[in-house]
Amino acid sequence: MKPGDIVYFKSEYKALYSNQDGSYVYYFKPGDRYRIEDRDLGFGFGVRTGRILNLEDGKLHFVHSEIWDRLITIDEYRELQLDKLGI
Repeated sequence: MKPGDIVYFKSEYKALYSNQDGSYVYYFKPGDRYRIEDRDLGFGFGVRTGRILNLEDGKLHFVHSEIWDRLITIDEYRELQLDKLGI
């Protein structure tokens, strides 16, 4: 996966965010499309980092190693959907 690729989440993932008004839970949903904006921001220590943009709601997210493992390509997403349909 590289910047510009469209990806999906394998399953729902929730993350706790905070802002000036407090904290809230954000749900990454399997049906939403995300675009990789950049990868490997250079934090080092073996941690994979980057940013993805949710194309459904326009929110930009910082992502780390654990989240990269949950992402799948368009082709993998299509195959997953076909498997669910038994095709």
